[in-house]
Amino acid sequence: PKGLNAEVRTHLRKAYDLFWTDLASCANRLRIVVEYLLDQLGVPQEAVKGNRKSVRLDLAERASLLAVARPGHEKTLTALRYVGNAGSHEAKGEFEDIMDCFDLLEDVLKELIDRRSEKLEEKADRIIASKGRPKPQTGEADGK
Repeated sequence: PKGLNAEVRTHLRKAYDLFWTDLASCANRLRIVVEYLLDQLGVPQEAVKGNRKSVRLDLAERASLLAVARPGHEKTLTALRYVGNAGSHEAKGEFEDIMDCFDLLEDVLKELIDRRSEKLEEKADRIIASKGRPKPQTGEADGK
């Protein structure tokens, strides 16, 4: 999406480049994309916990915070996190899983950045409100 910031774009390009040479590194980079996406969306990196000290939130906690503000994306972010963790901590990446992650990421970016479903919902509401009738054209009301 055009609204994607430079950091997310950079890491997304690197993930794509790594796809062809190192699947584990690609998986790790996809996880980094999710972190930067959450930054762009304003999801906090730190929070006060238990003993009232500010601590860094892990990716799962940040995804849960996003789920409160923008529900419906937690499964996708969890899948991306799991594949990213496997690439990061186990140096493993499965071709099909990473391909699926690119598909999932594409969809979540369209939803979270472009707000695709919301825009489609607005279009449907507009059509329903007009009962499918076209807007009157200028001059049409007076018979011209």
